[in-house]
Amino acid sequence: MSTNLTDEGRKELDGILFEGYKGWHDNIAERLTISHLEKLAALGQYDRGVVLAYVRRERSEDSVKSYIKILDQFERAQKSALGSSASINGS
Repeated sequence: MSTNLTDEGRKELDGILFEGYKGWHDNIAERLTISHLEKLAALGQYDRGVVLAYVRRERSEDSVKSYIKILDQFERAQKSALGSSASINGS
């Protein structure tokens, strides 16, 4: 799979793959997965499609469903945080 990820971005993607696999039933793994997603986003390298393509290479489609739930949660939190900072900056 060809991406524009740096080595650090690939490391976070590997963490997402490793922790997210357990995230659907393990709160600690879910938090660790979100932490990896936050780091990937901070690097400016978060792309939902890339994450899911990477996951699909290694996991079953049933497993992908748990990743989608975690990604949805992460993205909602990101949008909420952006909305909060916009409110603070706009005040």
